[in-house]
Amino acid sequence: MKNISDKFDQIKGLLIQNKDDEFIAKNINKISFLISLLPIPGLQQASMIAKEISGDVVLKNQFNQLKESINLNEGKIDKNTDSIEYLKLEVESLKQVESFRSKVEILLNKLSKEQTEYLVKTTDWSAQEIINTIIEYDTVTFLSDNNSYNKLFGVKVTSKKTILEATNRSTNVIKDAEFKGEKGRVGMENIDQKGLTEISESSVSFAKNSNVGMGGFEMGVDDKGNFVMGTRKQLSATCPNCQNEMQIGYVKPPLGSLLTCTNCGFSGRT
Repeated sequence: MKNISDKFDQIKGLLIQNKDDEFIAKNINKISFLISLLPIPGLQQASMIAKEISGDVVLKNQFNQLKESINLNEGKIDKNTDSIEYLKLEVESLKQVESFRSKVEILLNKLSKEQTEYLVKTTDWSAQEIINTIIEYDTVTFLSDNNSYNKLFGVKVTSKKTILEATNRSTNVIKDAEFKGEKGRVGMENIDQKGLTEISESSVSFAKNSNVGMGGFEMGVDDKGNFVMGTRKQLSATCPNCQNEMQIGYVKPPLGSLLTCTNCGFSGRT
């Protein structure tokens, strides 16, 4: 339950930035709470959903119905407790309300149908983890930039096109993922991706200076546009304390990553 409380705080922190939207500002606690219950993988989607609710009459009416469910349910909870514990109790109690769950599902389905593009954007020394999530949009993009990374574990994507982009010492790490179109699918297991890669149906295409790696093997396109594939060497690092040289895997860690010497235990950041 702590994860829901953390998600609520993160979403509210994002929505506070929408100062010019009177509806969001007035209902920020309830909107943050409702969105925290939705199975959205990326925080960017939270702001997008809030704006959709604010700007659409039908969605706004559905939201007001959801608010009524919450307000009615609050009367069943003892409020003589701190805010985090109250949120936990509220969530647990609302889980038992069938009408509330059905309204949340209607709202989410409505939003999914209206959105044709899905974006997870991670930049500036950041990281996001998308785990065991089903994503269905026309176009899906996972972007990491400037010493950042996305971890896509157990993700199932259904789309016409999926774009994987990792630039400026960034990486998309993919494990047990499936990318499916109308006529084909691509599965990825223990993959690290850099550059620009596009998945459509059962095909994978690369822009220049782009590749995917699988352990000691990699394939992609070089800076001249030639398709290349072959083995790759493990990277190594030298401990500044004892001069021990150790292997650190096949992917260069982002700047600021913590490395620990296997010989003397000295730790330092890249």
